[in-house]
Amino acid sequence: MITPTAEQVQLRATVRAFLAAHCSHAQLLAQLGQPGRFDGAMWRRVAGELGLLGMAVPESYGGSGFSPAELIGVLVECGRALYPAPLFASTVLASTALLASGDETACAAVLPALVGGELVATVAVAERQLLWAADQVAAKAVGEGPERRLSGSKIAVVHGDVADVLLVAARTENGVSLLQVRADAPGLSVRPRPGIDMTRSLADIHFEEVPARIVGTEGEGWPVLERVRDLALAALAAEAVGGMSRLTELAIDHARTREQFGVPIGSFQAVKHRIADMVVAVEVAERSAEVLMWAFEDGGQDFPVVAATLFAHNADAYVTVAESALQVLGGMGFTTEHPAHLYVKRARSSRALFGLPSVHRERIAPEIFGS
Repeated sequence: MITPTAEQVQLRATVRAFLAAHCSHAQLLAQLGQPGRFDGAMWRRVAGELGLLGMAVPESYGGSGFSPAELIGVLVECGRALYPAPLFASTVLASTALLASGDETACAAVLPALVGGELVATVAVAERQLLWAADQVAAKAVGEGPERRLSGSKIAVVHGDVADVLLVAARTENGVSLLQVRADAPGLSVRPRPGIDMTRSLADIHFEEVPARIVGTEGEGWPVLERVRDLALAALAAEAVGGMSRLTELAIDHARTREQFGVPIGSFQAVKHRIADMVVAVEVAERSAEVLMWAFEDGGQDFPVVAATLFAHNADAYVTVAESALQVLGGMGFTTEHPAHLYVKRARSSRALFGLPSVHRERIAPEIFGS
């Protein structure tokens, strides 16, 4: 276990202050009404003023050269504010995929624009259910050399409706490969996917003989995508920490000010117990963020198991805290004017985005207990 450094604490405080000033509930609702559900001008400020889009990107590609450990603290604050822009898609998914591929040409061509907020990128893997699994990849890329023709469909692509670049899992003669596709390529069609989470857009994408280019080594795409999945789970676990913390604050404030029978409802034992459980859940979740940082600092050998374990725990805890908050808030929590319903929807959506916690517990059980 490690204690966050002074720099990491300051970074998190800076991000919290920025998002508090520019992503209040009213501002968030205004962003959700824009194309792609986010403010492009603010996105460019996040890239330029804060440098968040290149935190874990090497300086040679225009990034800051930090480790993903710093990114964990940023994601906690983004989860707290429900920041709707495609930081998760571009910075967590796409940047990780490019760097893990080892393809210097692709990194040099795409990463500087991602870091600068000039392009949005995402990763497309799932096809029939919200699960990343190599045996479910049916999309095919045919041809010889680096240039291919891609056909198939992907579902629930995070921010796929606003992405300029797609990194797609598809089968070639040598196995599952990673391919780069331009969103404006001929033969590509995008359909926004309805979802309960208003703050994170999803899209279903169909490819019909779409020009694509191999990224990394052909047939060795799945280990790259496993790395992306692990970091995605860690990111969702971190976002849950921030969401749970904010919901608990909202519930406590309401319990202090809302009166029934002439006294604050926080004086009632049933409300006290519920809020106490929420506070404990948040405290445990905060420690989980430190564990994720430790997993990176420790060299990353145990990171896949740590990420899956903490995702499974935090995803379930987030839903529980969200439901408890609604109980404390009552009907107010369901109204548009109150932010609670957005957190509830984010909690439920994130829990299923890359497979339910039970899927990941089953996947890592042999690593923990032996086969």
